[in-house]
Amino acid sequence: MKVHSSLLTKIAQSSALTMLVVAFAVSPVSAATFTDVSERYEPAVNYLVTQDITNGVSKTKFGIDQNVKRGDAAIILAHALGFTEKDAPSSGFGDVPTRGVVAINALKAAGIVNGKSAKSFGFNDLMKRGEMALMLTKSAAYNIKGDKSKLTFTDVNDRYADAVAALVDHKITTGKSAAKFGTNDLLKRGEYAVFIHKIEQSIEKEPVVPFALTKYQGLWETKRANSQDPYLSVNIENIKANTAKVQVDSMSSGAMYIGSVDSEAKFVDNKARIYYSEDGFNGSGVITIELLENAVGVTVVKSNERGYLFEGKYKAYKK
Repeated sequence: MKVHSSLLTKIAQSSALTMLVVAFAVSPVSAATFTDVSERYEPAVNYLVTQDITNGVSKTKFGIDQNVKRGDAAIILAHALGFTEKDAPSSGFGDVPTRGVVAINALKAAGIVNGKSAKSFGFNDLMKRGEMALMLTKSAAYNIKGDKSKLTFTDVNDRYADAVAALVDHKITTGKSAAKFGTNDLLKRGEYAVFIHKIEQSIEKEPVVPFALTKYQGLWETKRANSQDPYLSVNIENIKANTAKVQVDSMSSGAMYIGSVDSEAKFVDNKARIYYSEDGFNGSGVITIELLENAVGVTVVKSNERGYLFEGKYKAYKK
């Protein structure tokens, strides 16, 4: 059974999300501009500011000790990840103001955030450290893993164990103490800056290849031993500057199910994202296409359990 879906994708310019973070509208040159940034926080704040991830709460204050609202935490993370597409499907949350719509739509579609209910994101609720751990470690966010059997924290239950273990194993945090992660403690802006800075520095970066989209024109497939093995393919054609028609197909073992989605995709920094919805099967999610040296990276994240595009990370090679 083949499912064709109409897809929309755009990678917004970096200024798009800047319009959303009106609470941080001032753009200081460095952390030295802020009077509340100590040496502990200076590298992280410098990174977030210079990378246009967020600014201060005023010309002179970063807001190190201020609690972080769930909405602002989402906006900052979306900017850090580059999730700024305006064409992501609506999150369905009625409590998201205009400044948070683009970020939360994109993060929700990618399966990185959920709401407090189907209709409410909890935009103005304060973010807890445990919630932050879940958000940062999702597969479509930083996708890091850890060994929860080694955890010594007494305040981390099963819901948070995998996420906290990932942060510990990647040396993003050591907790509030040897016994406490601070799962239910409110997240501070300074802490959040440190977490994002450390996790950005710890993850392995894919090699950057010279951008030439025409080099990738044609059909790319994952490797398989025979025609009945499951596979995923990417076909890139109709290239105009940094835009191309991209079709992604997947086939289960024995060709029991075949999923197919296609769209015009805009590539920025060797990457493009495609949002998809599989009519009739309630399948939806996001596909990231990344141009690698001699391969095409494909990451598929489904926002629900249905649909026949396989979830996971793949590398496709020129057919």
